Amino acid sequence: MKAENTQHELQVSKQKLEVSRDLKNVIDTAFDNGQLKKAFEIAKKLKEKGMDTDFIIEITGLTKEEIESLK
Repeated sequence: MKAENTQHELQVSKQKLEVSRDLKNVIDTAFDNGQLKKAFEIAKKLKEKGMDTDFIIEITGLTKEEIESLK
């Protein structure tokens, strides 16, 4: 009986760890998406102000293609 409880507790702990990791990944992805969105917003404003593409790349970390695709 004690071994069964220990095995069950181990299984529950593993499941909690998996859920915890999944939630962290969701939060990290949401944060990354938010930062990427902000980088695009900044790049768009800099481009509208006539800033050089290389400067925008340096400031935002976006690629040349991403910057050129901004309207």
